[in-house]
Parts: sequence; C-alpha cells; structure tokens
Amino acid sequence: MLVAVAVVALLAVAGDWGPAGVTATRLQASLTPEFSNISLLQQRLLGRTVPVGAKLDVVPYCYRHSGPRKGPGDWSCTLNVYIPTPGKVPFQETPVTYDVSVQANGCFKAQSPPSFVGQQTIRDAAGRSVVNPLFVVYGCFNPL
Repeated sequence: MLVAVAVVALLAVAGDWGPAGVTATRLQASLTPEFSNISLLQQRLLGRTVPVGAKLDVVPYCYRHSGPRKGPGDWSCTLNVYIPTPGKVPFQETPVTYDVSVQANGCFKAQSPPSFVGQQTIRDAAGRSVVNPLFVVYGCFNPL
C-alpha cells in the first residue's frame, strides 16, 4: 500500500516535468495574430479599405476559471482591441471575449457570443451572405 501511495505521489510531481505545454502565454501568442488577421479579413469582406500589412493593436488576457493555470481544457480570453479615434482620447478600447477550448496538441477553437462579433454569417460588400470569420476562430500552437 505504501508503495502505491509513493508511485501516485511521484506521478503527480512528474506531471510538471518536461515542456510547459498549454499556457496562457502560448495561447495568447497564437490567438492574438489569428484574431487580428481575421478581423482585417472581415473588414475587407464588408468593403472597407484595409492597408496592406495592417495589424490591430490587441492586448490579450487568457485565463482559466477553475483548475490548473496550464494544460488543455476550457479557457477564456479577452482581447482588448485599441481602435484609433479622432479627438481627445486617441484610442477606443473594445474588449472581445472568447470561450476557448484547447487540446493537448495546442490546437484550439475560440467562440464568442454573437453580441460581440456578429452572427455566423454576414453580408459582404456585394450583398452576398458569407461566413463571418470572427464567429469561430481556429488555430494551433506548439505546446512543446
């Protein structure tokens, strides 16, 4: 019995050995450029002019509601987007929150309520119904 307890304790400690795996930092580093790219794609679909090489100013914050602070599972990520505005306040902060499901291999699926990003389909500049690229964000990062 004592040997079994020792083995379980060793396995619990060994779970923190090796690569960091899924962490908030890695998830933020992957989700932020994906979000920026598809936000700009959405603007192009809507017929708005987006300069070549444009990027959004996004400050991410990913966290777990419960459980360990790293590892696969359910995460929440708030992406604070800073939009340039004329006037006294140079930027308008717009937070967009996604519920993110992350697999052990580093692949994720992020979803946000339609009140934040719009419906699953939108009308493009030509009036056609197209998939809203912000509705679900997919991506992967290296967990090693």
